[in-house]
Amino acid sequence: GAVSLILLVATRREPIISMLAFVLTWRRLAHVLYWALAIVGGVYASTSIVLPRIERRKLFHALVILLFAPSHDDALLGVAFGGAAFLMLAVEEARARRLLSLDDFYGRFLDQRDSSIALTHLYLLLGCALPHGLNLVLKHDGADCLVLKLGGVAVLGAGDALACVVGRRFGTKRWPGSQKTYVGSAAFVGGTFAFFLFYRPIYLSRGQLVLDSVIIAILEATVASVDNLVLPLYFS
Repeated sequence: GAVSLILLVATRREPIISMLAFVLTWRRLAHVLYWALAIVGGVYASTSIVLPRIERRKLFHALVILLFAPSHDDALLGVAFGGAAFLMLAVEEARARRLLSLDDFYGRFLDQRDSSIALTHLYLLLGCALPHGLNLVLKHDGADCLVLKLGGVAVLGAGDALACVVGRRFGTKRWPGSQKTYVGSAAFVGGTFAFFLFYRPIYLSRGQLVLDSVIIAILEATVASVDNLVLPLYFS
């Protein structure tokens, strides 16, 4: 209700009509169709491939690269982030009230950080959305920084996912007081750097990217909080 009121005041048009007018172009409809196919494919892969639970969760981290990195429509991506967050919260509300039963499906992915209400997938979304939102704010002042815009996607989709898989499979020596391995941290740096090497950010040199990636990798190895939310904010 509050969102509808804000949209009504801002656009002086009925919110649903405004949203339909915004989305109903061939380019944006094609973009939404691509997102839908990518999500269906990602969910199918995550439930079909036999992997340890933690690595199955990281498939969704890789999925954010397919979903968000190719997008050049910042406005549509911002609306999509908001809509996805709303749907996730609505599903969790329905689960908490026992109006919707997804326990068998969710049980394949939840870990000890999730309780009766699962929030880690929402943190993953917010970790990608908040740097993008900050870039949108700065963009109005004439600054459009690719590192900021895709910081969450790079850190979570490339760095964190590779750190988990490579560290679990090949790492032996661990950081003091942590379950994270040095090999995993090296994979984190390599994944984050390779992502931006492909997208060629214009505001940072390669040396700066490596240094930033190393700092975030060390933070990932030692942080005890929800890294899906913390790491992108620090990187950004």
